[in-house]
Amino acid sequence: MTHRDESMNAREQIDELDLLDERREAAALRLEAMKGKVAGYYNNKMRAHNIVRGSLVLKRDFRPKVTEGKLAPKWKGSYRVQEVVDPSTFKLEHMSVKKVKRTWNTQNLRRYEAGESSMAGDEGEKEMDTMPGAVEQAPYLE
Repeated sequence: MTHRDESMNAREQIDELDLLDERREAAALRLEAMKGKVAGYYNNKMRAHNIVRGSLVLKRDFRPKVTEGKLAPKWKGSYRVQEVVDPSTFKLEHMSVKKVKRTWNTQNLRRYEAGESSMAGDEGEKEMDTMPGAVEQAPYLE
């Protein structure tokens, strides 16, 4: 066990108090640097969207049918943007002018592009008239 005199102890305490401000400043700089990194990561991951009132959109289907499995369509639509609540929140309406009850965030919407089928519940899809388990024959083999 070493014995220290009081004058040396007091001097070391004063030195530590002087270093305390420097440590606080260094911690504040690290905090600002980390906030900048987090903001940069967030901004890189955010999608730019061009959704305005009247735009046609598809909405994410959170409850695909169990019978369809993992290949079920992930998007339903098309819907029209009825109202812009916030820059990233929208109220939608069906194409038959029936309002959708809740608001939707841009993360769960996708702009409907011309020529894109509505993916879920599309009546115009071609149905095969074949026996169960039969494979459609290539046109050059007919």
